[in-house]
Amino acid sequence: MNYLLKSHLGDLFKIGKLSISKNHSAFTLLEILVAVMIFGIIMLTIFSSFRAFLVSSKIIKAEIAASEVSTSITNIIFRDFLALRISLPPEYSKQRSTSPITGSSSTISDSSTLSSSIESDIDKFRFIGDETTEDRIGFSRIRFASLAHISFKNSGVARIVYYARPNEEQGVDLCRSDTLNRFDDTEGTECDPVICKNISRFKVTYLDIEGDEHLEWNSESDTYSYGTPVAITIEIDFQIMDSVHTFSTSISMPLFRHPLR
Repeated sequence: MNYLLKSHLGDLFKIGKLSISKNHSAFTLLEILVAVMIFGIIMLTIFSSFRAFLVSSKIIKAEIAASEVSTSITNIIFRDFLALRISLPPEYSKQRSTSPITGSSSTISDSSTLSSSIESDIDKFRFIGDETTEDRIGFSRIRFASLAHISFKNSGVARIVYYARPNEEQGVDLCRSDTLNRFDDTEGTECDPVICKNISRFKVTYLDIEGDEHLEWNSESDTYSYGTPVAITIEIDFQIMDSVHTFSTSISMPLFRHPLR
């Protein structure tokens, strides 16, 4: 009887001792706080890395979009200028260009005859580069003749105009006018396609045969000796995904008219 009681008391003592040992092996408050702090540092590192990945992904997407826009602009502009058409001597002459616009001594009484004479004397393949203002910002505008007319049916020499036009988002777009068999100085219409959206700069620099740069050009002007540029440089700043990208290219004219001295 005493033996069984002692054995039972001994078992209870062992169980109690085991429980005490288990209580002593549990995590303390300090250990829990340290673990939480380490977990927080790890999560902060992961979050920072993920955020950096998202930012990098956004930048990469913007760069890809900008590259696609630049490629599209390059293809269109080079196609237009590779098909450039200008009047060359002997069909073109300085005397033909300046009379009667600059005031010849001959007198034409009929206004319709005068208008017809002026239109026949103006070079329909003239090369014009000037500047327009949109929202108090100056943008280049360039007009020339080209065989790169975009059409499903008709073909021929068209009047190409690159110009800046305000958009509905209070910004400015670069547009391309393409009018077949029309060689007046019409700027463009609302139907003209957009070449590049949200531009902040469109600058064209013209290079003459002597290597001098000009911000404007008029092949019908004595200032430029009735010649055409031998090359141009085009610079465009445009916005994609809250970042501004720059497009720049230089084009050598496939043909040009030497100055008429």
